[in-house]
Formats: sequence, C-alpha cells, structure tokens
Amino acid sequence: MKILKIIFLFCLISFNSLTAQESCLSNKNLKQIDLAWEKAQLNSDVDFFENNLSKNFVWTHNNAKTIDNKDAVINRAKRYLKNKIKYSYSRTTEGVSTVIYGKTGIVNGFTVVLKTKDAKPVIYHFMRTYSEKNGKCILIANHTMAVDKTKW
Repeated sequence: MKILKIIFLFCLISFNSLTAQESCLSNKNLKQIDLAWEKAQLNSDVDFFENNLSKNFVWTHNNAKTIDNKDAVINRAKRYLKNKIKYSYSRTTEGVSTVIYGKTGIVNGFTVVLKTKDAKPVIYHFMRTYSEKNGKCILIANHTMAVDKTKW
C-alpha cells in the first residue's frame, strides 16, 4: 500500500511539472519576440509570419489607410523575396515597453527605418498585441503610425 502511495505521488508530481509550462509572457521574452518580428520584416521571413501570426492577425497602418491580415503579410513577403526587393536597409527599435495582462502582452515603442543606407529615417510608433497559446506567444494585432520627425 505504501508503494502505491509513493508511485501515485511520483506520478502526480511528474504530471504537474509537465503541465506547468513556463509562460512566454515575460517582459524580456516579449521584447525578444518583438525584435524577431522586426528582423522578419527586414528579411521578408515567410516562415516567421506563417508560424508566429494568429490566423486572425490584423495590422493597421497609418490611420487605417491600409489594413493587412496574415495572408497579406505573407504574400507581400513572398513577393519581395521573388522580386528581390529589400524593404529597408535597417530597422531598430527605441523606447520599447511592455504590459502583461493575463494571457496577453502588449509591446509598445518606436521603430526607426532606413529605406536606403543614406536615407533619412522614417519613424513609426507601434503597438503590438501578443497572446499566449499553448506556451507560445502569437502576434494577434499590430498598429503602426508614422511619426512626424520634428515632434519625436
């Protein structure tokens, strides 16, 4: 009987440690995931978009002049790769902050984009929303807005 109790206790502890996955929603991890998004934008990384965007992903650009879904992001990346188009020379982020609320994380900040090596930067404010699903953070929404350089 004692052996059965020990086996039961061992199984219970093993099951709990298997099911207690570490959350992807930490400030450090969200910032790393968001940097991966920026890199994927720079490199038209189709695999990243296919695996890290929610099936209902929405990206609202500059006062809703353009609204993309997951398919639009993937198709643009494929088109850029096929036509050997480089969207920008570099992308860096500044002033990045995070907010975590339950199974949702928000990353907020500025992206500085150089279209060519010698161009003046284009600055965007961004707010991206991630949701944890099965221990993985998935990007569900992105809002970007060009910022007047004189006010930044």
